[in-house]
Amino acid sequence: MQANIKGSPVILETSEDDSSYSYACRVSSNTGIPAVIGWARHERFWGRDHEEVKKRIGDVSLIYSTGSEEEAIELIEKYNVTYVYIGTLERQVYDVNTKKFENKAYFEPVYEGSATIYKLKKKP
Repeated sequence: MQANIKGSPVILETSEDDSSYSYACRVSSNTGIPAVIGWARHERFWGRDHEEVKKRIGDVSLIYSTGSEEEAIELIEKYNVTYVYIGTLERQVYDVNTKKFENKAYFEPVYEGSATIYKLKKKP
């Protein structure tokens, strides 16, 4: 991703409330690409409001699990997400509902392999 993505687009990936030096947030922490929420303990340590951390973790979960395309896109826009990463960890942590990401009017798969990465094509 680091070699193929220009700028600092936001990526959606797994984050958990007790994450710190864990596999959660692995894409962001290994590439420097910003995520909706990083390691929760780090976020709190560096001064992010505890309620904001919880809200973001809940919103990430909701984006992955909701069957509502509208709800997912609303939250994706709220956090200015450009890429949605769905790998093994996302499937283990969330009840991932991928149908909404298959709407080619809004999303395009830009990588399919050990993970699938969708890019938001346009805002509704």
